[in-house]
Amino acid sequence: MGKRSPWAMVNPSDTSLDCVVLGTGNVAYSLVPQLIKAGINVRQIYGRNIAHAQEIANLCKQLIRENKEITVTNSKGNILAQADLYIITVADDAIATICQSVNKHGGLWVHTSGSVPKEIFSSVSDVYGVIYPMQTFTKGIPVDLKNVPIFVEGSSEIIENQLISIASRLSEKVTVADSDTRKRIHAAAVFACNFVNYLWINAKEVLETTGNDIEILFPLIQETWDKIHKISPLEAQTGPARRGDQRVIEEHLRLLPENQRVIYEFLSNQIMKLYGKDRLQ
Repeated sequence: MGKRSPWAMVNPSDTSLDCVVLGTGNVAYSLVPQLIKAGINVRQIYGRNIAHAQEIANLCKQLIRENKEITVTNSKGNILAQADLYIITVADDAIATICQSVNKHGGLWVHTSGSVPKEIFSSVSDVYGVIYPMQTFTKGIPVDLKNVPIFVEGSSEIIENQLISIASRLSEKVTVADSDTRKRIHAAAVFACNFVNYLWINAKEVLETTGNDIEILFPLIQETWDKIHKISPLEAQTGPARRGDQRVIEEHLRLLPENQRVIYEFLSNQIMKLYGKDRLQ
C-alpha cells in the first residue's frame, strides 16, 4: 500500500480549514464543539454507530456559521477524501485499523492519544502527527480546552509548526512532546486522575456503609487540592501511614472487605516506605 500524497499546505488560522473527525467517544463529544468554536470547519464525523455521530453533529448545530452542515457516516468508504485535516479520536488499539482502511485520502492525519507513537501513520502518509489534550472527557460534560495542556508532535518541523498553530486555536498551553515524553505524561495523568478517581469510588462505597455520601469528603478533597498548589505533594502527605500509625491502619483493615483491604494495605506500605516508617507486618 503506497503512501498518500503530501498535504496541500494551508494556513492553520484560515477558517476554511476543512476537518473530518473519526470517532464518536468521549473525546469527540468534547473536541468537535471546541474545533468549531475555534473556527475550524468540521465537515464530517465518522463513527461505527451513526446515531452517536449524529448526536454530536446535532449538539453543534447552533455553533455552525454560514449555513455549513456536518455530515455523518458509519461507512469508511464514504469518508470525505479531500479534507485538510483528519483527527482520529478512537480507542488506541483501533487507530491502526482506521489508518489501514482509509488509504486513498490526502490531508494531514493526527490522533489524540497520549500513548500511541506518531509513527503509526508512517506507512500510509508523509504528513501526520499528534494532538494530545491532557484532560479527562465524559459525554454530557462539556470541557473548555482553553487552559488544558495540549501536547503536539509532527512528522516534520513544518508539520509540527502547523500543529502548534492549530492546537493554539484550542488552548493557550501548547507544548511539543515526543512519543516517549507523551507516554510518561500520560502515565502521570493516569496516576493523578484515573487511579485517584478509582480511590474515590472505593471511598464512596465505604461511606455508603455509614449512610453517608461522597459529598462529605468534598471539603477534604478541596483542601488537599488547594494545598498542592502551595507545597509539593511530598510535603502535603498526611494520614496514618505518613505518621506510621499502625494501630489505626490495622483497625481500618479489619473494617474493610478483602478487595479494599488489599488496596489500603499496599498503599499504606508504600507511603510508610517513602517516609521511612516501619512497614506493616
